[in-house]
Amino acid sequence: MELCTITGSVRSISGAEAAGITLTFERLTLTGQDDVAVGPGMTSVAADHTGQISVALYSGTYQLSTLVIAALWGTL
Repeated sequence: MELCTITGSVRSISGAEAAGITLTFERLTLTGQDDVAVGPGMTSVAADHTGQISVALYSGTYQLSTLVIAALWGTL
């Protein structure tokens, strides 16, 4: 099975770079090709100092989550 590389920048609601934030991609589906199957699982990636990410994922359906960091996003 081939991987798809996801790249881009992560920003806060105000548009500021979200440096160092960790994104977690949770794969929700089971898929297969030839003799290879990939099941549900999680892959995490941290944004670099400019808020850029790059992560290789198998095709499928994912749920994206992140931990809210008070210093970055503010507090309620």
